[in-house]
Amino acid sequence: APEKLPDAVQKAVATKFPGLEIKKAERVEKGTVIVFEVLVATEKGDKEVVFAPEGKEVTAEEGGEEEVPLAKLPEKVTAAVKAKFPGAELVKASKEKQDEEIVFEVAIKLKGQNIEVTLKADGTIIEIEKEIEAKDLPAAVTKALEAKYPKATYKVVEEVTKGDKVAYEVLLVTAEKKTIEVVFDADGKFVREEIKKETEKPKE
Repeated sequence: APEKLPDAVQKAVATKFPGLEIKKAERVEKGTVIVFEVLVATEKGDKEVVFAPEGKEVTAEEGGEEEVPLAKLPEKVTAAVKAKFPGAELVKASKEKQDEEIVFEVAIKLKGQNIEVTLKADGTIIEIEKEIEAKDLPAAVTKALEAKYPKATYKVVEEVTKGDKVAYEVLLVTAEKKTIEVVFDADGKFVREEIKKETEKPKE
């Protein structure tokens, strides 16, 4: 019930959704972090917002991923993973909200290979991320990587399948010691890069 909410959270909800009704409020412990999930009735339908105890809104990136015990995964999710990867060992699972829909991420191990499967609650597979060796990258991707990042060290290489599209995500350290995550499509076409860590600078 809403009255269980700390004052700071109640204030934050009232500021963000003035005059709107709180339909449900829940205190959730995520490891050592405590957050409050609040369901508010808006004109466009119910909206779930997550707040930290001090009233700060927690975005999906910061606290949206919630671990799910394997035994508590929806049956359709478990069945879909086992059907797609027979013999795989389910390692761990989490759920998060993507575009207003709850999706499940299931980490599995198959013949020593780490794979992460993202599915909807009905078992529809949205995305598959497989850890692969750099030597297993398509030649076009290897060539593009070497041209764009000469002398880089590859830390993690993943093959990402979404529907019928395959892309390759590579976490690498450049010759200038920058840590970058870069994505190429299967033909070696550059998609995007994200700098994870600039060159080590002296701390301010």
